[in-house]
Amino acid sequence: MKSGLKSWKQLSSRRVYKSPYIAIDEDRVILPNGTVKKYYLSNQNRSAVSVLAFDNRGRFLLQKEYRYPVGKVMYSFPGGLVENGEKTLSAAKREFREETGYKAKNWRHLGSFYASPSRTNLRFFLYIARDLTFVGDAPDEGEFLEHEWVSERKLRNMVKNGTINVQTELASLLLYFQGN
Repeated sequence: MKSGLKSWKQLSSRRVYKSPYIAIDEDRVILPNGTVKKYYLSNQNRSAVSVLAFDNRGRFLLQKEYRYPVGKVMYSFPGGLVENGEKTLSAAKREFREETGYKAKNWRHLGSFYASPSRTNLRFFLYIARDLTFVGDAPDEGEFLEHEWVSERKLRNMVKNGTINVQTELASLLLYFQGN
């Protein structure tokens, strides 16, 4: 996509916080108009995966999890962060197994998107999983999940009425419905 917009120039970058899950950088940048400003971003330096899984009746697998920052139980698709050196498909398979207890025979990459490019470089890779076999739960310590199978009709209604209201899930569904 060609554009007349000019990029910003980074003058310096300083890590102001780091944990196993997130790093916050303070960058000094020059804007196209010459203004120098500080810009704070969450520097993930890795990707994430999300899995749309279907049973043999064509139902979607959703999970519910309490999300502390917003103080609510929310619906999402299985997924998580890609480990250093791990391929996105391997991460999708690992996260799907850990969070749901299922393995899938058929996998397809559907696309990718940036979660919130104004504040992070985190990129999600979306996979579709079919032909599932339950092999047993193995959730990570600290993950408390419930799962629910829903029809496409119910899923569409959940989006319409705001029950599903997380941008990564909405972007995943848009990619899915545009490609299928």
